[in-house]
Amino acid sequence: MLKSCFATAHRIFPVMMQEQLLSLIRQQGDLVRKLKLEKKDSSIIDIEVSKLLDLKAKLEDGNQKKFVLKAPKGTRDYGPTQMAIREEVIQKVVQCFKRHGAQTIDTPVFELKETLTGKYGEEGNKLIYDLQDQGGELLALRYDLTVPFARYLAMNKITNIKRYHIAKVYRRDNPAMTRGRYREFMQCDFDIAGSYDPMIPEAECLKIVAEIMNAVDLNAFELKINHRKLLDGILTVCGVPEDQFSTICSSIDKLDKQPWEEIRLEMINEKGLSPDVSDKLEKLICLRQNTCSAASGKDLNATLLEELSSHSMLKSSDVAQAALNEIKLLLSYCEAFEIEDKVVLDPSLARGLDYYTGCIYEAVLLGEDESSVGSVAGGGRYDKLVNMFMTKGKDVPCVGVSIGIERIFAIMEHKQKLSGEKVKSIETDVFVASAQKNLIKYRMSICSELWRSSIKAEMSYKANPKLLQQLQYCEENGIPLAVIIGEREIEKNIVKIRDVASRQEEEVPKIDMVKSIQERLKNFARCCESIMKTAPRGSEKFTSTKSARNKSNRGSSRKSSSYCVKLFLYFVAFAVLCAVFVFASLLFLPSEKTQGVKDQLRVIINSTMKFVNEIATSGAALHVNETFLKIGAALLMFLTFTVDVAFSLILLYIHIFIKCVLPETIAAISDAVFSFGPAVFEILKHYT
Repeated sequence: MLKSCFATAHRIFPVMMQEQLLSLIRQQGDLVRKLKLEKKDSSIIDIEVSKLLDLKAKLEDGNQKKFVLKAPKGTRDYGPTQMAIREEVIQKVVQCFKRHGAQTIDTPVFELKETLTGKYGEEGNKLIYDLQDQGGELLALRYDLTVPFARYLAMNKITNIKRYHIAKVYRRDNPAMTRGRYREFMQCDFDIAGSYDPMIPEAECLKIVAEIMNAVDLNAFELKINHRKLLDGILTVCGVPEDQFSTICSSIDKLDKQPWEEIRLEMINEKGLSPDVSDKLEKLICLRQNTCSAASGKDLNATLLEELSSHSMLKSSDVAQAALNEIKLLLSYCEAFEIEDKVVLDPSLARGLDYYTGCIYEAVLLGEDESSVGSVAGGGRYDKLVNMFMTKGKDVPCVGVSIGIERIFAIMEHKQKLSGEKVKSIETDVFVASAQKNLIKYRMSICSELWRSSIKAEMSYKANPKLLQQLQYCEENGIPLAVIIGEREIEKNIVKIRDVASRQEEEVPKIDMVKSIQERLKNFARCCESIMKTAPRGSEKFTSTKSARNKSNRGSSRKSSSYCVKLFLYFVAFAVLCAVFVFASLLFLPSEKTQGVKDQLRVIINSTMKFVNEIATSGAALHVNETFLKIGAALLMFLTFTVDVAFSLILLYIHIFIKCVLPETIAAISDAVFSFGPAVFEILKHYT
């Protein structure tokens, strides 16, 4: 009945009321939930879910007014700040890969579906994005970069290469955006293909992960290692049928997210494993958690290796013993690479991908970041994968690691928000500014000269921009230098180079402009390098070199300028109170008492006008706005002399009080003292 209703909805949709379509959606939704509760076959559930999505799509098509403009589920846009963080992290990753001698390749974003299916285990195959058939080929978006790399090796008959690949991959997963879990995300892969002595390539992969974690300032991490042959040996001695190895490993792989009790129930109820076998598995798989909680680092690894090697069930397994010997060799190489304190043996690590054949490993964060993002890197040995794409020929052994760069981005972004530090998204070194009008072509000429010399420069797109706004743009965006030109500079064939942070300026001949700027930029870079070398570990921020230099220079000046601003505001408030006091006194005191004050005010007004005109004349030579200078100078003079007059009135009040209240002798003395008042004030004002 529901099927016929669905078909009817498709036919009569143009005239169907919205309530009827909503009713069908509710019915279809109830059916999907019922099938999931009954744990029906996934293919049946997928068909019904597809019908539900079609109904919802029709509802949206019929109600365009409610369309919400957004990025697809599990994806996101990246603004300039986010991209600045991403680019810096990726740059450090690429530098690490190149330091180890890797070269890069690229492969198509989609592959033949047959290329991808059957390579990722029970859970992974469900997450592959299928593409609609357009030209007779069944296609799918790439799930990772490893399988396309193996296909590339097989197609080109390459048996020896060390490569890195940074690109986007796609998984039809349940996204958790805040934890760096997306449907479209970036992967950074490093792989070594070729026949080499055991565990040497694996040790270098672990070294690379450790270097990248330290480079991005994620020092609290551990590298979990295990061996698929050790897992196979454990499964065999515990009584797990060989045809269930893959499905049981996919359950064990969830141990970092779920407790053993839930994993045990899943293996028993859903995968048909006997309770006795699952109990035997727990003793070996959870050995690290159950028996070695007191040990750490090298002691923990040594204890685990000893217990696993001497365990009564594993003594009879040649496969498990061979794997343990390889793990011992790997740990010795890690000690030579000076990362032994980060490497931890974990028998529960499974890496639920079917193509792994040897050592496997994961990088997980410790402390506050541990539960938020999970593993941030993972990989292992896959000796049989390339041979899956070859009809004949020998295996091409491969080992590699994939960096979960999106999860690192999520952590970096979160730390940046907590610190409140501004990330520099503009890499401009020089801003070309003008102080007068009609100089746009001259600014263009200077920019062209700087670009020709590979100097990162920009200018305002306004024909007649204000100088203050141009300099403010430099400060807000961390641009270290400004080249300022005006009519005077053009006449003398010079330019004015301004250090934006210190606000110091220097005039240089135009012919020496490029050389002078290059020397200044080199000095900035050397200054920043010395600061980074002497800074304590973990103090680096994800800002560019120039931004770090600007912040270090501006640190003390910001504090002092903030103090000066506060002091000035207190002075303004006090002067306003004095002004109120002055004008109130002029209103209420007898005119003969305030005649001197009125004369003083007339002198103040004349002095203020003279001072304002002098300041305006000086400002014109400095290319500063004349009106702005006049207003500022007038305000400063008014506030200063208002305070002066207020003090004169206070003295007058004291004088009146003494004459009215105190004896005549004291009043006479006060007359003599106050007669010197004007002379004293004149002397003070002169020296001030």
